[in-house]
Amino acid sequence: MGHDQLGPTDALVLYTDGLTEARCGRAFFGEAGLVQLLLKFEDRSIKELPELIYADAASFCRCNLSDDLAVLTIALTRPEKQVIVFDGRHVGDEHHVA
Repeated sequence: MGHDQLGPTDALVLYTDGLTEARCGRAFFGEAGLVQLLLKFEDRSIKELPELIYADAASFCRCNLSDDLAVLTIALTRPEKQVIVFDGRHVGDEHHVA
């Protein structure tokens, strides 16, 4: 098992096999189809991606999805500043200030 770290412009896309196994005749949407789609939509919001991915997969198989399909996208957001609160008794929680 390996590990990696997301950078400030990276996104993590989790999906069920219903996406990659979506079919049109004998052709599968596949991981290659997903990669092409992510490259096509790389300038779109992380919030938009699941709906865009689903719509493209449904279009690919002419709305005949025969398996469950779930997509989850995750991206890091970084606050511009972090302020440590001191209330006179202890240094406390970090508060994120935009």
